[in-house]
Amino acid sequence: MQDKKEFFAVFGSPILHSKSPYLYNHFFKQNNINAFYTRCYANTADETFELFHKLKFKGANITAPLKKDVVQFCDSVEANALQINAVNTIVRHNDKILGFNTDWKGVYHSFQQHGVDLNNKKIAVIGAGSAAASAIFAIKNCFKNSKITIINRSNNINLSTQFNLDVIVIDRNINKILNSYDIIVITIPKPEELLSDVVFSRNQIILFADYKSNEYISQVKNQAKLVISGENWLINQAIPAMKYFTGTDKFSQKILPKNYENTISTNNIYLIGFSAAGKTTTGRLLAQKLNWNFVDLDAEIECYENKNIMKIFSENGEEYFRMLESQMLQKISMLQHNVVALGGGCIGENRNQQIIRQTGITIYIYSDLEVSMSRAINTMRPLLQDKNYEEISILYSSRLPKYIENSDLIISSNALSADTISQKISDEILACL
Repeated sequence: MQDKKEFFAVFGSPILHSKSPYLYNHFFKQNNINAFYTRCYANTADETFELFHKLKFKGANITAPLKKDVVQFCDSVEANALQINAVNTIVRHNDKILGFNTDWKGVYHSFQQHGVDLNNKKIAVIGAGSAAASAIFAIKNCFKNSKITIINRSNNINLSTQFNLDVIVIDRNINKILNSYDIIVITIPKPEELLSDVVFSRNQIILFADYKSNEYISQVKNQAKLVISGENWLINQAIPAMKYFTGTDKFSQKILPKNYENTISTNNIYLIGFSAAGKTTTGRLLAQKLNWNFVDLDAEIECYENKNIMKIFSENGEEYFRMLESQMLQKISMLQHNVVALGGGCIGENRNQQIIRQTGITIYIYSDLEVSMSRAINTMRPLLQDKNYEEISILYSSRLPKYIENSDLIISSNALSADTISQKISDEILACL
């Protein structure tokens, strides 16, 4: 077991729904690996690698809409990922970023585990994104005699040319078209929106990439011969990714938690981060968008003590303040539908970590030290007063790991307005409700 904790994440947009943290953190715990895995909001490859480097992640999984764009940011990309033109796993190795694709292995092993032979079968792949490319690559390379057709909303020339396959554009005859295939791989998000009128036959085998549309997948299970859920794909691509992350191949389904459903609690939302990261401004706007209550924990303490934080620190000391902080947090946590902005040092207390973990989700609003300091000029922040840059930098660095390992989601406030951040968080929350 290494002494220093290593950090990993999944990057994408939307991302809060991802079950990956449950899988990887369970594996770390079972194998006594000192590591933590979280989620990072990123809509571009630039945003991805900014956070990846600044938070010093050891490795990461990449999901939509980033898999193609991150290829060019890697120092080295394995041959299979280059052929698919998509990277879903990156690893830091000797200051180089290595790119891999394990999605195609997820497809192959999902079929293999269910004893499905795709040779001499007629196969439809619905969708034309990176997941579709990975599925096609897996089938073409592992089942040589299969016949694949791409079915998509539009004629995707790039994917068709890449794999030399025909494309059928979805129209009103989609039900009749799909019934002629033995195997159907559905790689589009929210498949129920496009395929709600399709009735699958008892002879068909369906593989989903999506694992969120439980109601629709259950409906399809009542129609088709066999339905392989997106969770199988998720697990089977995670196994080789974990080997890239840790160098061990112990990761298998045998050690997975019995229930790794997305159990994110949305009772309360806790915003953490360094001083002047934008927690209070973002929190107020987020509460308005969700129609929830907003609580600034520091303001609650000031109101309770009838004096500002600076005076509490100077007259009573930090230990007294931290005691008050925990007491107030405990009271607030017993309520529901609160967006709570926590002070920069609140997450450092173990008792506070337990409270927020049990009563809501925690979002780390990341900001560079320089950004935070520029925003904090002329503000009354006690731990930043009477400290030089080096001392503040040490404080910032000491808190960074605590922010990461207590987060359910990380989003950067460096280049985004508080309104934009609050809207993105709101969208993520509403998608999980």
